[in-house]
Amino acid sequence: MYLDYFSLKRHPFRITPDPSLFFHGGAHGLGVVLDALVYGITTGEVILKVVGEVGSGKTMLCRMLEERLPPTVDIVYLANPNLSARDIIYAIAFELKLPVDAHTDRLVVMQKLQDYLLGRHAAGASVVVFIEEAQSMPLETLEEVRLLSNLETHHHKLMQIVLFGQPELDRKLENKSIRQLRERITHSFELQPLSEQEIREYLHFRLQAAGCPWPQLFSPKAEQLLAKASAGLSRRINILADKALLATYADPATRQGMRNSAGEILPMVQPKHVLVAIKDSAYRVDHTDIRKNLLIGAGMAALLLAGVGVGWWLNRDSGMQPVLLPVAAVEPEAVAAPTPVPVPPAAATVSSVVAENASSTTIEVSASSSPVAAAAKEVAIPPGLTALVAVQARASVPWLASLPGREGYSVQMYAVGISELDKLQDYFEFLELTDMFGDVYMCRISASGGLEAQWLVLHELFEGDSKAESFIRNLPPYLGQHQPYVRNVKGIACTN
Repeated sequence: MYLDYFSLKRHPFRITPDPSLFFHGGAHGLGVVLDALVYGITTGEVILKVVGEVGSGKTMLCRMLEERLPPTVDIVYLANPNLSARDIIYAIAFELKLPVDAHTDRLVVMQKLQDYLLGRHAAGASVVVFIEEAQSMPLETLEEVRLLSNLETHHHKLMQIVLFGQPELDRKLENKSIRQLRERITHSFELQPLSEQEIREYLHFRLQAAGCPWPQLFSPKAEQLLAKASAGLSRRINILADKALLATYADPATRQGMRNSAGEILPMVQPKHVLVAIKDSAYRVDHTDIRKNLLIGAGMAALLLAGVGVGWWLNRDSGMQPVLLPVAAVEPEAVAAPTPVPVPPAAATVSSVVAENASSTTIEVSASSSPVAAAAKEVAIPPGLTALVAVQARASVPWLASLPGREGYSVQMYAVGISELDKLQDYFEFLELTDMFGDVYMCRISASGGLEAQWLVLHELFEGDSKAESFIRNLPPYLGQHQPYVRNVKGIACTN
C-alpha cells in the first residue's frame, strides 16, 4: 500500500525471515553468531546452543545457516518441539526422506538412520539437525537428542545438533536428569537485543535494501521511541516500523523538507506515527497529552520540587511546617522562567528568577503569610533536575503521605541511584506515552548494603498480590524488561 508512496521496491519490514534482509549488526550481532555457527558446524562440533528472547532473530539465523552451509551438509529442520522421545527419531527420518512410516518398528528406523549417516560420512558429507523452540521440548526428548549424538564412527560423530530456544532453555538444562546433555554442548550463544544505535542502523539497512532512495525516513525522535517500545527485538522493530510507515502514509499532513526527483516533499515518520503503531500492537499503550497538561514549564516544575516538594516530603510525617533546603546550583539554561503559581501546602508564590546568565540559579520567595517563605528566602535548583521528573515527584507527595497504615500491594517498576536522574528521565519519557503514567510515583530509599540511595518508581496499590502479578505479566515490553516485582506496602520505607 505504501510502497509507491515511499518509492520502495518491496516491503522492508515483513516478519517472515528473508535472508536478503539479514542484518549483521555490531560486534555482538547476528552476523558474528552466524559466522561462529558456520565454523562450529563445518569443524564437526556435536551440539551447539543458541538462546534468545522471542523475536530476537533465531529463525532468521536458521535460514541464513541453510544458505551459508556448504552443500555437503544435509539439514534437518524440526520446528515442532512437542515431540516424544520416540517421535523425534521418526521426525528426523521423515525429513531425510528415509523409506519408513509411522508403523515401522523403531529399531528398524534407527538402523536405517544409522546406515544413511554412515553413507553420507563415506561420501564426505554430514547431517545437522536444527531444533527450534527447544525450551518446550520434554526432558525425555532432550535426553533422546543426547543419545542420537552418540551415533559415530571411530573418529567422527555422524550427526550434529543445534538447539535454538528462549532463555527458559538454559533453566531447563540445569535439570540434573539431563546434565549429560548440558555437558556435551560445546558452544553456547546468546542473542542480545539491538542497541538504540543498532536499531537506527537496522532501519536504514532494511529501507535501503527495499530500494528506498532517501537517506532517512524515520525522524531521530521516532527512532528513539521505536527503540524503547521494541526493547531491541527485531520482530517487534519490524512490526512497529511497518505500522509506522502505514500511519505516515495515511497522514500526508506531516511533511519535512525532503523532496523527491519530482520536487514533491516526502513525509517523514514522526513520533506520533510510531505511537499509532504502538497503540495498534500488543503494547497496551494509550497516549494522552500529558506533557501539555502536566509540564507547565521547566522552571516552574523545578521550583515545585526544589522549593516546596522536597521540604514537604522531608516533614510530611512530623506535623512540622516544611523547611526549604538549599542545594547546589546548576547551569542556568536548564531552567526556564516560571510563572507565578500557588504552591501546596503553603501559600508561597514565585516572585522572581535571577537573570538568565547568573552564575548560580536561585528562586526568591515572597514572605506574605507563608511560614515556608519565612524559613528560607532563596533556594537553588537541584542539579540534574528535569521538568518531567519534577512534576512526577510533586505528584507523588500526597500518595506517599497516605502509605503509612495502608493495606495492599504495589509494583516496583524501576529503580535507579539518586545520581542517575538521566535514566529516570528517559524512563518517564516512555512512561508518559502509556496509560499508567498517572498511576506511578517516586519514592526515595536510603543507602544500604554498600549501595547508594535510590529512587524507586512504584505503581498504585493493588488489593492482592495476584492482581499485582497479573499487572506485571501484561506490561509493555520496554517496561517489563526492568524486572518489576510485587511489594507489600508495609515494607516500603520512603525517606523523601
